[in-house]
Amino acid sequence: MESTKINKLLEKYFEAETTTAEEAQLKMYFSQAHIADEHLPYQPLFAHFNVQKTSKSPTWKPTVKQKPLRKWLSIAASLAIVVSAGIWQQQNSRQKEAALLYEQTKNALEMVSINFNSGAQEISHLKTFDKTISEIFD
Repeated sequence: MESTKINKLLEKYFEAETTTAEEAQLKMYFSQAHIADEHLPYQPLFAHFNVQKTSKSPTWKPTVKQKPLRKWLSIAASLAIVVSAGIWQQQNSRQKEAALLYEQTKNALEMVSINFNSGAQEISHLKTFDKTISEIFD
């Protein structure tokens, strides 16, 4: 390429007035092995663009920081679940215990009722005995 044309492109480049096609011409010129001595100071600049073009930037992964409020809410929710399960278990065992006590009381009262009824039949014989004694002593 002509030295004067490169000089004009460099002036436009540093004034930020070049098009992408003109910048491509400059990059192509500075990637050649033979460059005019006056343009050698600019070669590292354009060589840097070629290196940057071929190198891959490291992948950026944003770090996820859990907000303190969210952390405490998670702990509170877990605690609420555990407490609810404990209360439910306690109520369930109380209901089972109450049902067992009801059955035992029912059986005991049935036994008392049976014994009371048999005792009442025996008392009816005492009434006739009492009647006879009152007839004798009266």
